[in-house]
Amino acid sequence: MNEQITVGLFGTCGNNPWRDPFIEQYDTAGINWFNPDAGDNWHPGMIDDENHHLQTDDVILFPVLEQTTGFGSLGEIGFSISNVVRKITNGHLQYLIVLIDDDCKDDKATEQERKHSIKTRKLVKSKLLEVNHPMILVVHNLADMLTASIHVCNSVKLQRSIGNLYRVNSR
Repeated sequence: MNEQITVGLFGTCGNNPWRDPFIEQYDTAGINWFNPDAGDNWHPGMIDDENHHLQTDDVILFPVLEQTTGFGSLGEIGFSISNVVRKITNGHLQYLIVLIDDDCKDDKATEQERKHSIKTRKLVKSKLLEVNHPMILVVHNLADMLTASIHVCNSVKLQRSIGNLYRVNSR
């Protein structure tokens, strides 16, 4: 069984530096990561790779930060919830950790777009809180997201280690 844990760093893009401390901590802890934020180099040909990681990574992070409208991420969160639940029935565990800032301060967006983003954030967040699923965590800030993701990765490593020990001893 694959011992490597991979965290998908989805959510707010646009050259936002939120991923930097996460990547540093993951590298130190020996955790693989996938960063879909290609900045200005992003192109539609990258969608297949992103979709692959949304399907297969052990932990999916979705921070929707106030610096962007976040419409893409907010839409992908619903898909990811469905994916987590489906994977459990297939015997594969995947965790989803979400952070949704209440406000939108995207200076590239119109006032109408910002208002729509705030409304959509509230709607998605309210639905997330109703899900109440042990594989879906809602956090309040990036520090909590980082801490939770490392704890989840350690838990997955432990589960795999115990599973491997059981397989070895049962032969």
